[in-house]
Amino acid sequence: MPRLLESLPPKLAPPYVTKARLRLAAHVLIILALLAGFALNASHNLPRRTIDHDATHYLCMAHNLAHHGTFSSQRTLSPLPWLSAWRSPGYPAFLALGVAVIPDLSRHALPRFLRADLLPLKKWQLGWLLLAAIAAGIFVWRLTGSPWPGYLSFGLIGYSQAMLYFINRFYSEAGAALVVLFLSLVLHRALSRPSWWVFALAGLLLAIGALTRAALMYFWLPVMIYFALLAWRGGLPRGKLLAGMALFTLAFALPVGAWMARNHYHFGHWMLSFRGGQVLDIRANHAAMTPKEYIAAFIYYTPWVYLNPLAQESPTPGLDSYDPPKHQKLWGVDIYQATFGKILQPGDFKNLRVQFLGDTYEMMAQHHWARHSKWLGHYTVGDAHSQKVAIRKILANPWGHLLASIPLAWRGLFAETWWVALPGFACLFYLGVSSLRRRDWPLLAFVLPSIYLFSFHSLITVNAARFNSPLVPVLAVCIGLCAHRLARRWQRKRAAKEPAHA
Repeated sequence: MPRLLESLPPKLAPPYVTKARLRLAAHVLIILALLAGFALNASHNLPRRTIDHDATHYLCMAHNLAHHGTFSSQRTLSPLPWLSAWRSPGYPAFLALGVAVIPDLSRHALPRFLRADLLPLKKWQLGWLLLAAIAAGIFVWRLTGSPWPGYLSFGLIGYSQAMLYFINRFYSEAGAALVVLFLSLVLHRALSRPSWWVFALAGLLLAIGALTRAALMYFWLPVMIYFALLAWRGGLPRGKLLAGMALFTLAFALPVGAWMARNHYHFGHWMLSFRGGQVLDIRANHAAMTPKEYIAAFIYYTPWVYLNPLAQESPTPGLDSYDPPKHQKLWGVDIYQATFGKILQPGDFKNLRVQFLGDTYEMMAQHHWARHSKWLGHYTVGDAHSQKVAIRKILANPWGHLLASIPLAWRGLFAETWWVALPGFACLFYLGVSSLRRRDWPLLAFVLPSIYLFSFHSLITVNAARFNSPLVPVLAVCIGLCAHRLARRWQRKRAAKEPAHA
């Protein structure tokens, strides 16, 4: 830098150009390059895709909400669509807000809406992803005191293949990722500088999260226990914490309670959405895995085409998920056949397969759910019965249920491309333990929602990789924080060696 300043012409020499000004200019250029890269990456990876699967439900609900003020997944034209609670309302409400503010979309009738390109609605979500990336980058920058980890976190979120995939496909993981990140940031703020309005905002964000991802409804209890322990022994202002807990609970309970009361009034059940019983029954069936199926599960859930003989059925959430690659040889060698293929047979994978015809663990639960719904007259009652059946299975074999959580936890680690997801989860759990040892209560509050969701998905669901994709922004923050710690440690070691050499 001094040589650069000396080489400048007189008109540009100090004090006109200083180290601070050059450093500022460099950071401005880096930020502009990151933003330009974000725009180019998004424009390249937001192609026109056919709406399918879950997206049709979310888009129908969004259209009906924007035009009729009704949460309904009805696909046929009607002046008053029937009410439904098949899907959680959070993500459709987020899309409906986009429909309301984008004039071109608000004029479409439902059939045309579902056939439209919907690129403006993708850009609506993309703008929120950019906001999340900026918020995460600034948070890491302020926490570390260095801009470089912030740039890293921004890039991991802004260029995330998984996030772009879900935005493209209109899956709720995109909306859930925003909620989880902002909830984590607000919880950190609530404990670093406690104030009543922050606790209320945290409760409201948790309510939005529960209405987007039903699993977050149960997070209220762990976070209240955490707040209570801090009020008791944490050294934080007890009065503010207790008042904050009350506001947090109130802000959470009002929206969630109103939605559950609506469902009880119309469908006879206090619930956030249907299919919870079916999901739990699928998970309970995995406790019956044989020893060979247990080994096969680790292979089947590993999205590595050189090892997994059914790799196309376990793709990583990302841009390749539209056409997932199949099993391949590595340098002419079939790694699976040379290793696990000697002890495993194709039948050992049968019960684990997803969306596969036959009596797999998934299809058995779906068939039982359909039969219960038919016998009992309505799918809401059938789902409640499936939940009771699943609970009985779990209580009959609790150790098998816990053991099944290990390969399912492995499955859930691939929420992004492996070079982001695996280091990200390692950093997440490291920061959880490190913050507990250092008594860094705000940082523990930041990682707590993500640790809870990953644990919940491993124990209660089959933990498909995309279930944990909403954690990707938090994982990006954790990678930035850990990268800064590693850099600081390396600098200290280098500084300690220099006097010795001198």
